[in-house]
Amino acid sequence: MEIGTFASLFTGHASARALWRAGLLHGEEKMIDRLQRIFCGAAPGCLTAFEIRQFPDLNQTGR
Repeated sequence: MEIGTFASLFTGHASARALWRAGLLHGEEKMIDRLQRIFCGAAPGCLTAFEIRQFPDLNQTGR
């Protein structure tokens, strides 16, 4: 696996299944399913200034 492929998988910008379909990830379907479960999670994102002002509950820091 190349570093760019791993970075996409690790950061959540691409799923294991999507990388596999694109030909960037090679292996048995069983391994791809395992990677999919390990690296699954919410898509990365960043709140905008509008969202922070309009929805202050989204920006809780636990303090």
